[in-house]
Amino acid sequence: MNISTDKNVITAFALGVVFCAVLLSPLWLFGGISADDAAAIVVEKIYSDVGMENNIVDVISAEKTGDGLYRVDVSVTEIKSAKNSTYLVTKEGKIILDESEDIEEQKTGDAGDGALAASSGKTVDGVHIKGEDGAKVTIIEFSDFQCPYCARYYSDAYPQILSAYPSDVKVIFKHFPLSFHAQAVPAAEASECAGAQGKFWEFHDKLFENQNGWSNSGRTAFDKYAEELGLDMTLFGNCVDNREFKAKVEADFIEGQQKGVRGTPAFFINDKLVSGSQPFATFKQEIDAALAAAP
Repeated sequence: MNISTDKNVITAFALGVVFCAVLLSPLWLFGGISADDAAAIVVEKIYSDVGMENNIVDVISAEKTGDGLYRVDVSVTEIKSAKNSTYLVTKEGKIILDESEDIEEQKTGDAGDGALAASSGKTVDGVHIKGEDGAKVTIIEFSDFQCPYCARYYSDAYPQILSAYPSDVKVIFKHFPLSFHAQAVPAAEASECAGAQGKFWEFHDKLFENQNGWSNSGRTAFDKYAEELGLDMTLFGNCVDNREFKAKVEADFIEGQQKGVRGTPAFFINDKLVSGSQPFATFKQEIDAALAAAP
């Protein structure tokens, strides 16, 4: 082999090394994927395994363990049952299923319990629900707290739905903060921090009822609402500052994208997509049709 050939071989080898380094640089330079990436990988895997119909995946937490893995706790909720699962994810993005725990199906309460659920709401394993567990129609709402059309739905069709269908409709709230709403993500994360102290729905109501008031002030208003709700302000402040629910909000957004959501508000009424702030009459038509088709 002559000198010219040697140079060509060396050059090709060097280019190959550089090419591989470029491909692997996110892992090599930055130590692997992030916790948010690990959460997104787990959510995508679960939907790939069980499908999107009648399944709701919530990321409870995503954190790095001492052995270089990511521990991702998720809640997978079906219409009448739920399962908590823990996944371990390597820094290269490989998933290892650790353990699963079935949650006993919630039993439907009496009419009084249903009325309470419809009015105050509840959070079960990270899933925010209004309505009875045995409702025949489930509405999954993807919303942005800073979206004016979402606020319009909140003040118009939403209370009418709860009033007209106290036992037949269950509403599940999901986050879909739009990038051009500067306070949408902070508001979503703050609402989850309130939810960690059992006040998600109360915080949800304050955000929609005072949308114009906090859209420019953000954190100052969030602290004010938290204090009015009697939350532990140290816990709330640490939760917001540390962005403890960043992964959960992002997982909701990814779920919405995978389901075909392109704007807010968006609703899935027993899996049928209804987009925009529609009048109550539109929801009534779709709900009545879903009830007629229900077994």
